[in-house]
Amino acid sequence: MKGHLARLGDAEQQEYNAHEAAHTRAQERDPLKLGDRPVPVRLHIIDTMRAVEAALTACADGIAHQDRLRQAALARADLADPRRWRHTGRQAPDSPETCRTPAAAPSSCA
Repeated sequence: MKGHLARLGDAEQQEYNAHEAAHTRAQERDPLKLGDRPVPVRLHIIDTMRAVEAALTACADGIAHQDRLRQAALARADLADPRRWRHTGRQAPDSPETCRTPAAAPSSCA
């Protein structure tokens, strides 16, 4: 019985010590206290993330540049060759095709 009571006392003392240690750690890490604190992130992971982000951004910039060049070349080809022009389905009110149709002719065709 004495041994059991002694173990209970030891368990309570250990629990008290654990709570006191946790409280002390919380007080040491209080953000209101001034001083140096350990960095909560792994810096080598942050460095790797930044390097990967920079590489992906450079790759995307290169792809976008090539696409802009391709679009500019197509636009120049469209301007140079009327056969490449696409009909959008819209007609200007003063176009000859609109003025030929009497029902759709605007007053500016007269």
